[in-house]
Amino acid sequence: MKTFYNEGSDVQVRPVERVRRVISKHLHTSLSTTAQYTLNTSALPESILSYRKRSQKAPEASGQRNISLNDLLMAL
Repeated sequence: MKTFYNEGSDVQVRPVERVRRVISKHLHTSLSTTAQYTLNTSALPESILSYRKRSQKAPEASGQRNISLNDLLMAL
């Protein structure tokens, strides 16, 4: 494998191996052809903890037992 150095720079430039080139091309194609979508949400921690306490007191009402804080955060 050949290594190239830019004059006056500490940067080392090496040609990309074939497998990495294919992976890079596919990742770039995927990124450029899919819609960029970000979903944001928020909740007050007191409300989440209050809901968790209520659901733990009456597990038959919530349909689950031992709802974790992670479960609630993922449901947001």
